[in-house]
Amino acid sequence: MRLHLAYDSAHGYPSYVLRSDVYEGVWNKVVYIATIIAEQLMKPESERLEWLIWTDRDIILMNPLVPCDIFLPPSDFSSTQLLISRDFQALNAGIFFLRVSKWSYDFMTQVIAYRAFSRGESLMWFEQSAMIALIARHPDYLTAGLVRYMPQNWFNAYVGPRSNKTGEFDFEMEPEYNYTRHGGKGVMMLHFAGPVKAKMGLFLRIAARSDKAWEVPLRETNYAREIEEFWEEDRRKHDTSIDNSR
Repeated sequence: MRLHLAYDSAHGYPSYVLRSDVYEGVWNKVVYIATIIAEQLMKPESERLEWLIWTDRDIILMNPLVPCDIFLPPSDFSSTQLLISRDFQALNAGIFFLRVSKWSYDFMTQVIAYRAFSRGESLMWFEQSAMIALIARHPDYLTAGLVRYMPQNWFNAYVGPRSNKTGEFDFEMEPEYNYTRHGGKGVMMLHFAGPVKAKMGLFLRIAARSDKAWEVPLRETNYAREIEEFWEEDRRKHDTSIDNSR
């Protein structure tokens, strides 16, 4: 957490830390996010935050030289409310960007309610399963661009190759392993989802090293080019869709 708080301070981002339970288990985060959004919506629009970024506690900030706001949509994508990524199984809610809006508040409260009204439906991944189910039930979330999936390696990179069956390492990792799937040095964050949490100590030590071995200036990464290409491709898809509907 210390790394995240220092990062927020350096980039001028306000921090919100959930330090005690307000609900049950991992559902705490959904209630907390909904509460923050509600508090922001009660403020005059000019005083509100525009976006919230949630990170689970099993995520390590590796390259603080990359600002979070570079991932936010350009002004012509004002309908976009949720930026999130998918892993080899499905949507992963370890880190995501949520616009401060009535839609986002409604979505978070629906996620909370889904647990109570899913009528025995298995929620294997808890709040994440509820989010997956809600998006599946509302295909317009994707077709209208309300929800957009971004490349996982940008801000939710997993550590090393994974087995699709177990989610574990396919082999023992070296501390300076240069990823072939999820980038390498310079990647913004690493997510230690599932059974790989035992590896966090190693990478926490790397992130805290005085030589800043993992830090790469933004201009020396591929982020700017890849993000620009991502939104431009989305514009082309939108233009093609309009032409086909005429």
